[in-house]
Amino acid sequence: MNNKNYIKYTLFGFSSETIRLCNSLGLKIDTIVDPSKKKHIVGYNHLKSDLKAISKLKSNSVIVSIDNCTDRYSVFELLKKNKIKVLDVLGGINNSLKLGKGLFMQINTFISDNVEYGLGLRMNYGATVMHDCKIKNFVTIAPNATLLGNVELGNNCYVGASATVLPNLIIGDNVIIGAGSVVTKNISDNNIVKGNPAI
Repeated sequence: MNNKNYIKYTLFGFSSETIRLCNSLGLKIDTIVDPSKKKHIVGYNHLKSDLKAISKLKSNSVIVSIDNCTDRYSVFELLKKNKIKVLDVLGGINNSLKLGKGLFMQINTFISDNVEYGLGLRMNYGATVMHDCKIKNFVTIAPNATLLGNVELGNNCYVGASATVLPNLIIGDNVIIGAGSVVTKNISDNNIVKGNPAI
């Protein structure tokens, strides 16, 4: 008997796709924490404050699926301060098997062999990380984006939808890669690049 079916979790960051994935994995969501005023969430407790959510937790583990790198980092720091664990959610294939870091993989995602990744990696539908990549903390890889072999990706990077980073490149911290871009050269810290080739 699997005890996780009897635990109701709090989810930080809402989307219907995230709820669907959690349900399919037997992770029952009771409370959703999302500050957006535009979202109307039916059928769940909905809190807009992270601190209020922590005070009402029913488990010492939570799920974090926030897309924004900086917001995700802030929530992780708050949870760490309060000694609350962030669960890995694996909707895709993870060949690196380095769990326990709050990884969130949507369906049809793939992490290949010998990949190293830090805290709070968020992979959306169809995202792919090929062999020997090194990904630092709080990176978001958007739908259908691909990191080819031996790419190094810095902290707080956002790889836009359907973007491709070619092999053996080094991407610095706080880099945003625009949707559909093809990255063909190293990118230094704090840059926004887009296009094919991305500049």
